[in-house]
Amino acid sequence: MKNTKKGGALVMAALLLLMTFVGCTRQETDNGTTETAAENRETASETEDADRYTELVDADSVSDKLRIYFLALTVPEGTEDKAGDAAVIITPDDHVMMIDSGHPESSDQTVDFLKDLGITKIDAYVESHPHIDHIGGFPAVANAFEIGHVYRTNVEHTTQTYTNFVNAVEEEGCPVTYLKEGDTLDLDSGIHIDIYNPEEEVVYPEKFPEGATQFLNNESLTMKMTYGESTILFAGDLYTSGEDLVLEKYGEELQADVVKANHHGRDTSNQKEWVEALSPEIVVAMDETMQSSTVVKRYIKEGAQYYTTAINGFVRVSMDKNKNYEVLTQKGQALDL
Repeated sequence: MKNTKKGGALVMAALLLLMTFVGCTRQETDNGTTETAAENRETASETEDADRYTELVDADSVSDKLRIYFLALTVPEGTEDKAGDAAVIITPDDHVMMIDSGHPESSDQTVDFLKDLGITKIDAYVESHPHIDHIGGFPAVANAFEIGHVYRTNVEHTTQTYTNFVNAVEEEGCPVTYLKEGDTLDLDSGIHIDIYNPEEEVVYPEKFPEGATQFLNNESLTMKMTYGESTILFAGDLYTSGEDLVLEKYGEELQADVVKANHHGRDTSNQKEWVEALSPEIVVAMDETMQSSTVVKRYIKEGAQYYTTAINGFVRVSMDKNKNYEVLTQKGQALDL
């Protein structure tokens, strides 16, 4: 056997010398200047931490695309419930659809964001289900903007928030359409919408509204938008049991490339079978705090980029008709757990 101790020592010395040399070298950039790897990392970190709000609300570069904005809302500490969901969809023809409007305590933020987008009229407002963190902001939105048409479910509630929503719709005096499973809508720019939930007949629990949270969440409007070859799915706050019912009926038909995470990304929802059936490319959860890491990992394992307003702030997804998607976040990048 050969004696390798001396040779090994020489190799180790050579490696140490090489590592020292590499660590001290500077990388040449396109313009001929140089910067260290550490400087590269620092620049990348600054880019991730940068606030891109101004760029996000400026749609000039994507005005020919369908854009979806997921709002990052907050409520004061001690407020009943969370800030909730609010999303805005703008077509290349500047048709504006809003899906939910968040909590009443965050309505100023919602209105300000819509104004920052340059919106003066909401052509279609869609209510997913009558919980405070989804319909609470509507009176303020209706007070600030003209509403062209309201689309809602036939599910009612007993809360003052629901009464305020109904009164605001009546005061607006716009047409109202009650959506149910099997309905379809066609918007401008060639956008087609299929409704998969709720069922036409609403069967309230015996002691309603006692213990009504799961019931109302499972009555969430589930809608798939098709724009050419591009697809988007919103399903409100469907719980796992609600996902089961929709999956049983529609299965792979639910597949969509851009998906709003059910129930703010919580593990009450977003089960493995649901994630696999949807097989999305992009998922966005709307909440003030980071929710289930299990859900995040589940979507990432399926091949999705996962974003949450808790970390990324406002999120914009733009697309053409050919399944080409672009995501711009107010801050940070897609989650990597």
